[in-house]
Amino acid sequence: MAISKGYIVTVNILLCLDPNPEHLWWKNLMIESKKFMKTMLAISLLLNIVVLIPVCAGLATHADGIQISFGEATPARGILLSVYLSILAASASLLVFRDPKLTAALLLMQIVYKLTTPITVGTFHNPVAISNLGIAAFHSVTLFITWRSIGNLVK
Repeated sequence: MAISKGYIVTVNILLCLDPNPEHLWWKNLMIESKKFMKTMLAISLLLNIVVLIPVCAGLATHADGIQISFGEATPARGILLSVYLSILAASASLLVFRDPKLTAALLLMQIVYKLTTPITVGTFHNPVAISNLGIAAFHSVTLFITWRSIGNLVK
């Protein structure tokens, strides 16, 4: 489904308004907004899966090149593998059992840890820190679209 930039701008402008929810145009807009949200949630989950499968395989097998990005094999790296496997399992599950609020919680957790990675690693030049920032940016857009589509996620 191709969505034009004009459509997204129009949706964002109209979502800021508080029209009568009984109007047909508003109902149609909300249906399209929810479809777009579901698409973005699925893309974020697929992104997690596509990135984490090779990373987890590399960490588990101590593949060449892993040491450059993740350092020597240590208990901390084993714990990181466990966290990555958990995110991978949650992403796969949420792709099957679609729940926007649970997916939003997963993405929010990832955004926080990915944004803090350069600080905890002590550099912005580490390949993992750089890729984490890109993924965090994408997940942030997904989370914003989800919040705009279904309202306050804490309700």
